[in-house]
Amino acid sequence: MEMRGKLSELGSQLRSRAQILALGTSARELEQAVSSGKLRRLRRGWYADGEVWRILHAEDRHLMRVVAAARAAVRQPVFSHVSAAALHGLPLYRHEGTRVHTIGPTPAFARSSTRVLQHAAVIDEAEVQVIGPLRFTCLERTVIDVARTESPELSVACADAAARLAGEGSETRQQWIASLRQRLVSQPGLPGNAAARLALGHADGSADSVLESVSRLYLQLLGFEVRSQVEVPSPNGAPFRVDFELVGCDVFGEVDGMVKYSDDGILRGRSPHQVVIDEKRREDWIRGTTGKRIIRWGASDLVSLETFARLLRSYGVLPPLVPPRPRSSGSLVHLKGLNSRN
Repeated sequence: MEMRGKLSELGSQLRSRAQILALGTSARELEQAVSSGKLRRLRRGWYADGEVWRILHAEDRHLMRVVAAARAAVRQPVFSHVSAAALHGLPLYRHEGTRVHTIGPTPAFARSSTRVLQHAAVIDEAEVQVIGPLRFTCLERTVIDVARTESPELSVACADAAARLAGEGSETRQQWIASLRQRLVSQPGLPGNAAARLALGHADGSADSVLESVSRLYLQLLGFEVRSQVEVPSPNGAPFRVDFELVGCDVFGEVDGMVKYSDDGILRGRSPHQVVIDEKRREDWIRGTTGKRIIRWGASDLVSLETFARLLRSYGVLPPLVPPRPRSSGSLVHLKGLNSRN
């Protein structure tokens, strides 16, 4: 759905305290509705239906918080960081924060609350975009701000998705990400630059999904040389595309999300059962013609870097940066911190 339409739809689900009370609900009944989960308080004076809230994805929940913040604001802020990312339609992988982010040029504008995190920073009007009444940072500024403040997983997923928005073709996307890295170089000494360099160093725009972005990040952090979106000739000459090749390991890797069993564009009239059969035939062909194994993983295997490393070990694929026999069971001591902020 186009972002303007999505914001309109989410905004239509919001109710102010005045609107709810005008319908005959008492203040006590309103508080009871919040306590029971029938209503969700997003900020002081603004509520969403609890049932609607529970079925929303993380990105749409955050967008609803943004709309509520805009409606409550006396002066319209410039939304930034993960809030701007949501407005650009970027993924918020495992984001659980409840505050919306805004940005402004003076310390006086940087007072935060339990519902809003306001960043004190210079913002040029050329870096501001507008959808209706909402103002937010441009795509480039947003990706850098996210990379400076959020987890490597969320940051790389955002950067990959933003690169896809920035242009078609791997070279164009890589050049766009390279321009962000150069921007970091031109702004030395800013807080979060080291984290941003890490994240943008692992982004390349090749991933077709968030899980692919996180998988590539983890594979690289574990020391593998990785090729993404590898083409293998199929029986009819058109290439099969494999998510990853672990160079030097004779292994292809694929990350599975449920979308391939539910998305009409991927199903193309096939049943989920037929998709499974087609996938098996595809894998048999790839293994038979290349002599390489195919290993698979899913979202539950990407809970952490350590969890993913253990899965690879169970397949007999030894990560170069993980010792063959950890001294304590399941312990990857020397890798701790690789998937967290310094």
